Amino acid sequence: MNPGELRNLVEIQILDNQSDEMGGEVQNWSTSYMAWAKIEPSSNYFYAHFQESGKERLRITIRYLDLNMDKVRIQYRNKNYKINSFDNPDLKNEYLVIDCEEE
Repeated sequence: MNPGELRNLVEIQILDNQSDEMGGEVQNWSTSYMAWAKIEPSSNYFYAHFQESGKERLRITIRYLDLNMDKVRIQYRNKNYKINSFDNPDLKNEYLVIDCEEE
């Protein structure tokens, strides 16, 4: 991949458990990483379904990060995207290709 294609800045947010004033736990999203990304529409065959529902579906490529993807979301242009799947092409730990949809 040409590194010049990574020209969109995205925020990688992680869900944290924090204590509130009453001693309970509150879940908050906090930005853990800022990453340059290649953004393109998803070409998945479910795309038509999501297009009808009004949710934007994207394929985002970033440099490799070792993350637990269970509690991660991506913020791009003030929109939050839920991660549906991700791939580490050729298992080279160079890039992550993430399929996600707008929350």
